[in-house]
Amino acid sequence: MKHKHNHTKLIVLSIVSIIVMIGVSFLAVKAFGGSEEQQRRDIQAAAEKVNDLYYDEAYVFLKEGISEQEVNDAKAAVVDLKTGKEEGQLEQRLNDINERFAALQATNQLFEALDDKQPLNGATLQEYVLVNGDTQEGSIQTIRDKYRDQLQAGDDGFYVTISLLLDEATEQYKTFISIDGQLNKLRDNNELTYEDLTESLDRLRKELASEENPYVKARILEKIGKADKELVDAITDKRVQAARDAKRSAAEIAQIEAEGKSQRDASVERVKMDTEEQNKLRKTRHQVRPIPGGFSQSSHQSSASNAQPAKEKPSETPQPVEPSQSESEESSTSQTPAASGESQPPHIKEDDDSEKDEDEPSISHEWVPEINRPAPDNDHGSSGESSVVPDNREESIPDSQPHIVDDNH
Repeated sequence: MKHKHNHTKLIVLSIVSIIVMIGVSFLAVKAFGGSEEQQRRDIQAAAEKVNDLYYDEAYVFLKEGISEQEVNDAKAAVVDLKTGKEEGQLEQRLNDINERFAALQATNQLFEALDDKQPLNGATLQEYVLVNGDTQEGSIQTIRDKYRDQLQAGDDGFYVTISLLLDEATEQYKTFISIDGQLNKLRDNNELTYEDLTESLDRLRKELASEENPYVKARILEKIGKADKELVDAITDKRVQAARDAKRSAAEIAQIEAEGKSQRDASVERVKMDTEEQNKLRKTRHQVRPIPGGFSQSSHQSSASNAQPAKEKPSETPQPVEPSQSESEESSTSQTPAASGESQPPHIKEDDDSEKDEDEPSISHEWVPEINRPAPDNDHGSSGESSVVPDNREESIPDSQPHIVDDNH
């Protein structure tokens, strides 16, 4: 009887042990599954923060109105991943963003923000830009030196545009230096007469007819007007002082002063006309121009400050192709290729299984969220992961001739 009782007790203990083991296993699987799901959400959230810092799906231009805080927020999300491979891939893309953001800021700071519009914002390039009055040639050269390799490559639309703006800054700087030099030469001429002054300034005004940039023309007119008034006063004061030093009669001195007043009145009229012209030029309606070798912008795009990135179309397919259902499903796990002729930042994708190191820890491919931005579906909708192309955004392939679009239309 005792032996039978012990046998029954052993059976009960075995059953209890099995139940405990099953429970522990169930809890372990559930805990691992929850951790896996949370990791998937974290990767997806970090990828979205990073990808949303780009304007286009080719990962070339930065989003419109990008701020340093947004870049830092994306960096913090990537640092918190702690997943190794995905964190490293997104960090690589963040490095590209940081470099482009620094180049964008440095270049835009060379220019005045005309009506609060930066020269380059997203893929919107203003038609007319005006270099800051305190910009020096050395500050322009510093940017060229820092991004020399990217600027010389010539296959990235973003850096091609930066190079274009640097060229414009240099050209405008030299133009203003030349004007200042000619006006200073007049200031240094001790033999300058009213006639010489009027002739020289009228020549400078006529030369402005070939200047297309209204803001550059307005600044030059401002410089000319300032010199006109200043030098007429200087000539008059010098002539009056010379007459007094020569002990000329009061009548002669009065005549010199009267002529000076007549010249001042004429100068005031000239400056008044210059000022009126400046005001007209500075009210020029803002326009945008096509990105070199890239986007052709519309007024809708320049006003959609925080819109989701739009997709570039290759030149051989100007019209979008409606994907089939199977193609739409495939697009959720593949990256839309970049536009031809433009380099991409580091391309993040799942490695081929045959190339993976067997010892490298990795997350199961079945549930890894897409780090690359999937292509938009047919109706431009979004499932939470696809990018959205707003209906009011226009895309077109730039013509061979510049296509200027009125930003206030």
